[in-house]
Amino acid sequence: MLACISNRCACNIHLFNYEEALIDADIILQHWNVMKEEQKETQANINMRLKTLLRKAVAMSWKGDIERSLEILAKGLSEDVEALTANGMLQQFESAR
Repeated sequence: MLACISNRCACNIHLFNYEEALIDADIILQHWNVMKEEQKETQANINMRLKTLLRKAVAMSWKGDIERSLEILAKGLSEDVEALTANGMLQQFESAR
């Protein structure tokens, strides 16, 4: 179910429905907060949380709240550096610079 909401969040961003995208992102992050620790540690859930934080930051920036967007990115990246390294996303970000 969370994967569907995550995909809807991405679709809402592409459709310029930033408020709806933020609502979807918050739903996913609320579910993340009540997950059991062993569920949080699965690679799929780590990736979903990271994607959700990135999507939330994109929606915030498109709404014009750049400062909040940067806060979300900083929080997400600082908490998920291990996940980024493990799945190769960190190398993708560094090569894009």
